Amino acid sequence: MTDKVFIGTPPIELSVKRSVRAKRYGLRIDPRNGDVILTVPPGGSLAQATAFAETKVAWLRKHLSTASVRKPLAFGDEIYLAGVPVTLGKSGTSRTVLRDRTLYIAKTEAEIPSRLKAFLKVEAQARLVPAAGYYSEMINQRFRNVSFRDTKSRWGSCTSRGDLMFSIRLAMVPPKVAHYVAAHEVCHLLEMNHSSRFWGHVERIFPDYRAQRTWLKTQARAIQAIQL
Repeated sequence: MTDKVFIGTPPIELSVKRSVRAKRYGLRIDPRNGDVILTVPPGGSLAQATAFAETKVAWLRKHLSTASVRKPLAFGDEIYLAGVPVTLGKSGTSRTVLRDRTLYIAKTEAEIPSRLKAFLKVEAQARLVPAAGYYSEMINQRFRNVSFRDTKSRWGSCTSRGDLMFSIRLAMVPPKVAHYVAAHEVCHLLEMNHSSRFWGHVERIFPDYRAQRTWLKTQARAIQAIQL
């Protein structure tokens, strides 16, 4: 069960996330639903986390007032595939078909989320599995399994056991960006951190990584905001 805390008057509800990777307390607004996430690092306390959040009340109110939460997807809405905008269209069959920048996805709007998630997972698998294989060969490492999920804030991950995970939303980003994420996660097979040694491995197998990393930081919010 997720812990909830409330700060300010009128109160702002925060969902508490305990993260083994976090190095400090943090706050973020989920662009897809407007939830406020309070991150607690290992060894951190809920009291200290709440005290930190209370210093950010003005910042939170400002950003919550301008945050745009996406409505459920409907026919005629626009999404992205491989960085290219496409329109969601009504399909007369059970098949999903991309034609002339229209993705004929479902018979009813209620079916759109599940059908789109399934479609994006297939597309992401087709792109990321070969990419991960290619970059792992470049560093002479092997990964174990690859899974795909609709993650809220992470594009990918790598466990110490060699299991990779990628977001299905990588099917929406430009191909070079998706390849950067694959190269990034594969390099964690060598370094389970973000040290200078790690970034040296990334640059060796993907020299243009900085541009793709910048794209994710500055352009990807619209993709994360799409409500599936």
